[in-house]
Amino acid sequence: MLKTVLIIGASGSIGNSLLRAFIDETKYNLVLTYNTSKIDLPKKKNSNSLRNIDLFKLNVVNEDSFLHLKSILIKKEIKLDVIIYLAGTNKDDLIRNMDTTNWDHVHNVNSRGAMLVIKHLSLLMPKHKNSKLIFVSSQYSHNSRIHQANYCSSKASLNMLCKVASLELGCYGISVNLINPGFIQSALNRKQSHKFVEANDRSILKKNTQQRDLNNFLLFFISDKIEGVTGQSFNIDDRNF
Repeated sequence: MLKTVLIIGASGSIGNSLLRAFIDETKYNLVLTYNTSKIDLPKKKNSNSLRNIDLFKLNVVNEDSFLHLKSILIKKEIKLDVIIYLAGTNKDDLIRNMDTTNWDHVHNVNSRGAMLVIKHLSLLMPKHKNSKLIFVSSQYSHNSRIHQANYCSSKASLNMLCKVASLELGCYGISVNLINPGFIQSALNRKQSHKFVEANDRSILKKNTQQRDLNNFLLFFISDKIEGVTGQSFNIDDRNF
């Protein structure tokens, strides 16, 4: 039986790359969510992969949106073997200049949305069947960065949320883990060239394979080759902090 993988935030550039990696694998049913931007599905792909993809709209800062998605999945009798949370945002500024609206928005997407995933969607995960919740975070969940107090603190919150959730969901056989990838150029940072320069300066191997490494790590981690790991934070990076 095919595993069903829910990817939240699949319409972003990181999510789109991950989606293509999953489509190359024929052993998964994919449930994808998007908010404002429709997901750009590859035009050339295995026809079997097309039949194994469901698309749903989800606003991660809105609890009613989660309730609506949950009701649809229940009606369709879709069980979620794996949930990958990719949703994330930033609104950079100095603390003294930061708009509290921007502070709240970053925390709502990066941390509160993750909490709503655990609260509502973990209920649709099979018990004691090696079900996995995976949250993609950032190295700045445990490293500080100027202009990013909201981002860093939201990712630190996500880190601790995952650790607590692993304790609470472990009795159901559901694992909860966090992944901190290396710097990946995306729509969020494409216009902030200084971040790429800084990441490249910190890079040890200078390979620029962070997106591919993230994809391959996730594909391996959700497989049945990994069964007894939870409450952990994995750094998929070559930067020296």
